[in-house]
Amino acid sequence: MPLDLQQSIAASIELDNFQLSYRPGDVITGNVVRIQLDQPDEVVVTLQFWARVKTRIAESQSNGPNGTNSTRYYEGESTLFNIAETLYQGRAFEGKNVWPFTVTIPDTHLPPRPAAGNTLPPSHYLRDEHLAHMRQRRKYLYVKYVMEADVRSLTKKGKSAMAVLPLNIRTPSSPTPIRDFATRAMATEETVRTLHLLPEYANESLSIRQHMRSVFKRSKIPHYSFAIVVEFPTVIQLEHPTQYRSRSGASCEPERTKRRAPWPKSRRTSTSSRAKCTCGV
Repeated sequence: MPLDLQQSIAASIELDNFQLSYRPGDVITGNVVRIQLDQPDEVVVTLQFWARVKTRIAESQSNGPNGTNSTRYYEGESTLFNIAETLYQGRAFEGKNVWPFTVTIPDTHLPPRPAAGNTLPPSHYLRDEHLAHMRQRRKYLYVKYVMEADVRSLTKKGKSAMAVLPLNIRTPSSPTPIRDFATRAMATEETVRTLHLLPEYANESLSIRQHMRSVFKRSKIPHYSFAIVVEFPTVIQLEHPTQYRSRSGASCEPERTKRRAPWPKSRRTSTSSRAKCTCGV
């Protein structure tokens, strides 16, 4: 089961620059904090950072012609890495006690596993929620990255206080940034027909007769035709070092835009620019 956040005044983990997600190779700094309410105590402070994968799958089998079915469950668990360090051993004084730490997220399994591959998977959580109301064991897949701090008393019969901080690890989508964004262009043609294109009607409200004319005599109504072209990538990579900017433009040559011809230098405009087009009357 995924571990929930666990903090208390007896033991807590405070990161210097907490982020919603981290990547392999990032350096995490922070402190293990304890508020000692009573007399000073001899303690041992340890920090453990580990990653595990745990799975359970189900296989349904038929038991013969009687039609009864049985389900077999297969469970697996693997530790990707387990880093442990003793931060302090000595007296915890009354008040706030702070013990700093620095941890680097590994890039690969520790120890390496050449046969299985060394790339670390991202944090993941998946289980069959629809089985929660049924008397069946759930199928699940967990990839957990957890930081644990243990503050153990040496004078109070080994009394221990635990702090748990799950971390969200996101791995790169590919080893190197992609170079081909598979850019495509999409064009659309539009025509606006209205009497408001004429100067004498530009700021006037149209009468019912004029509205009817716009409906039944459309061929005689002034029109404004244009084409809009939008260029966009079909492949997007998160956290790519180079920003990609989509382009859009307006053109008064719909037949040219429809063929997806190269962007004409005299016609290419940004979305904030106005394209100079002509009106037909």
